[in-house]
Amino acid sequence: MYSPLEQFALSVILSYHLDLPGLLGYHHKILSNIWLTLDNFILYCFLILLFIIILFNCIILRVKIIPLLLQNVLENLYRFLSTTLTQQAGIKSIFFFPILMAFFLFILFSNVAGLVNWSHTITAHLIITFSLAFSLNLGLFFYGTYKKQLDFFEMFSPPGVPIILKPLTTSIEVFSYLLRNFSLPIRLFANMLAGHILLAIISSSFFATSAFPAYNEIPYILLILDLVVASAISILEIAVAFIQAYVFCVLVAVYLRDSLGSTH
Repeated sequence: MYSPLEQFALSVILSYHLDLPGLLGYHHKILSNIWLTLDNFILYCFLILLFIIILFNCIILRVKIIPLLLQNVLENLYRFLSTTLTQQAGIKSIFFFPILMAFFLFILFSNVAGLVNWSHTITAHLIITFSLAFSLNLGLFFYGTYKKQLDFFEMFSPPGVPIILKPLTTSIEVFSYLLRNFSLPIRLFANMLAGHILLAIISSSFFATSAFPAYNEIPYILLILDLVVASAISILEIAVAFIQAYVFCVLVAVYLRDSLGSTH
């Protein structure tokens, strides 16, 4: 690996030219340049989803009264996320728990998968984090307007504000609401990108130090130091992977509270 950013590079696995002009009998410049492409980004998305489906089916098919390790972990995770959701958005929000659980698991396993050798960190791409955040915020906006109708827009006009300041406060509230589409994905993207780059730099330093001649004692000290630091950062990255998935879901629950009109 010549660059810490090389682990985030997209590589095409399969590519197929879709001949739409031949199928439709209509020639167009755009239609003649459509390709169906499978790259490592899409491949890891499918692999992570497949892994989650297989894992949950294996656990569900072996459910016991006295839970085993994986069943116990799943039950505690279910209880933890459902409690977090109801605390942030009220008891009515439990209807959206399956969506929140699915997003949490996808983000968590995507973050952790990037720590495996020769893998790909899809959450280190802004396009995937932005797609997740934008689709959720758009869905919550439509649900809020459907559920509360015009009352939904009262959240942009805080009560008790003087009339002369209403335009300013309303503009600030609208801007902060729109900013959710950027703050939510950038937080996840930046943490995954920075952490994995730091781990790659420390790891490359470890391998570079191990290549020094053995006649000097300093490289051995550096080798041990790099190994300790790389191990500590790896443990930290596992914790960050869980924390970032949790923070993402907590913020979604807070945004859901605005759509439901719930309070703490």
